[in-house]
Amino acid sequence: MQKSNSPALYRQELKEKIAHVALKEFWAKGIKNVKMDDIAKILSISKRTLYEIYETKEDLLFETLRMEEEQNDERMAALATRVNQNVIHVIIGYYQMKMEMLSDMNPLFLLELQRYKRVMAYLEDKQAERNEKAVEFYKLGVEQGYFRKDVEFPLIVCMCNASMNHILQDESYRCYDLKTVFRNIVMLVFRGVCTEKGVREIDKLL
Repeated sequence: MQKSNSPALYRQELKEKIAHVALKEFWAKGIKNVKMDDIAKILSISKRTLYEIYETKEDLLFETLRMEEEQNDERMAALATRVNQNVIHVIIGYYQMKMEMLSDMNPLFLLELQRYKRVMAYLEDKQAERNEKAVEFYKLGVEQGYFRKDVEFPLIVCMCNASMNHILQDESYRCYDLKTVFRNIVMLVFRGVCTEKGVREIDKLL
């Protein structure tokens, strides 16, 4: 790997490259099947260098997910602030982002995540934060006339999360890939909370 002129810059760039490579490997193979040695070999760096930056695999996993979550937040914030953007456009953008991510994800990754308490605590905090934002987003959709106002949206959010968790625990992913599972859950719920105006907008965009 070619080094930058600045040691500090090189180290930061290397840290990000390690996280990027690790996330792709974790998604494709599951966490357990990816060794620190594998990451070092892909990047043509020594294992010592890798451990100087990330002391444990859990540290590496945490950092990869933290970076990914921050990038997703930035993408959604940019999408939500576009001029003349309505809630349906934003949700379709989120849907497309998730579908792209799930197309490369091995279900083992999601199952094995549950063994890492620090990582799960972080993801649960992020999910709680997003759930609060989702409720406010739903209220905006009601004001715009795209969402039904007679829906208990916090309950809908809980149902979606529970459905995904059940499918993982029930191993339904052995019959249906994660993209198919997500698409069916989201589109069923999504269309269910929409008014006729909302459904027309969905059909127009998809």
